Amino acid sequence: MPMIDLSTNVTISGLSRLELARGLGEAISRIPGKDEGRLMLRISGNNDMFFKGRDDIPMAYVRTDIYAELPDAEYQAYGEAVMKLLGRVLAIPASNIYLTIRQIPCWITGGE
Repeated sequence: MPMIDLSTNVTISGLSRLELARGLGEAISRIPGKDEGRLMLRISGNNDMFFKGRDDIPMAYVRTDIYAELPDAEYQAYGEAVMKLLGRVLAIPASNIYLTIRQIPCWITGGE
């Protein structure tokens, strides 16, 4: 039951939003036991954000919540895929992207 919350100061067009959704769905499958079938996404563009005291450079914050207990190394391929995706689709350099992963010990949903 992963949840990815992408926030950026870049304006995201309709086509880019779909490309991000597809790409994040593919990226999550790089984490053992996770796939797009249970993924929830929030993609939020054109946010007021500051990085290094500036608001005029493209930047993003990606928070990923995972119901899992995995070693940190298991997330490396996921992080690399997300950085590459945001660079390609939104022209955000990896140096301007923060990505966090929280391992959630308890997750309640009405689904399976």
